[in-house]
Amino acid sequence: MWGIIFAIISALCWSSGIVALRKSLQTTSAFTATLASVVINAILVWPLALLLTPFDKVGLDGILILVFAGLLAPTLGRLLRFMSVDKLGVAPAAPFIATAPLFSSTLAVLFLGEHLSLQIGLGTLAIVVGIMILSREERSKFTKIGVIVAVGSAFCFGTADVIRKVGATAVSSPTLGAAMGATIASIIYIVFARGMSQPINSPLKWNRFNVLNGILTGFAITFTFAALFVEKVVIVEPLIQTSPLFTLIFTKFFLGKLERVTATIYFAAVMVVVGGVLISTG
Repeated sequence: MWGIIFAIISALCWSSGIVALRKSLQTTSAFTATLASVVINAILVWPLALLLTPFDKVGLDGILILVFAGLLAPTLGRLLRFMSVDKLGVAPAAPFIATAPLFSSTLAVLFLGEHLSLQIGLGTLAIVVGIMILSREERSKFTKIGVIVAVGSAFCFGTADVIRKVGATAVSSPTLGAAMGATIASIIYIVFARGMSQPINSPLKWNRFNVLNGILTGFAITFTFAALFVEKVVIVEPLIQTSPLFTLIFTKFFLGKLERVTATIYFAAVMVVVGGVLISTG
């Protein structure tokens, strides 16, 4: 039960964070927004990791697994996610980002020996189909590069969650995994920015939505690790990917002047909710 609750809280944090991101992209680049988010994530999560991690159980193997997970997400996965929102917008990018359960569930069954029951499988399918419907009237906004980076982000997050499950279990600490992932991403982004002469705004010029996005995604990644620590990947990942539903609801209220949300959200909402119920009771 706690894993399901943590996953839903994570979905809410991810969705509200994406709305804050869309606001921040009005005055800052996708790369700056990405760097700001992971730096703030690290600042937020490390105190929790130091307080809650049983360091006597932390071994080199677990650390290396978490490093690999951190390279996939948030490092690559979040950059691709933010690029997709920048190129497509929140609503059109959401359905492609939400295909992450297809990657994570497949890998969890193949490599972790998890059982994908018919009910969980149908729930996952319902969520993905429901979210895909949300894109029907936004199709004219799709661009090839936007779709590629959105699906690439889904692959990175889906794969990373399987590795996170292994890593968090190995070190007996979901918060340490979240803190390490944010730190690795921060270091790589800074090195990349300097090596490629990529312009980024200094922290003094980050707007309030950069900060808000960092706080919300920090909580999101922490609850993601917590959910994976106590529950199966095939259950956690589809529930986290209900976040586009919340994103589009928040978009309607907070981004009305920036993006249009159509009536198709109502039917899609039923699909997503039914999928969530099937998974949580499976």
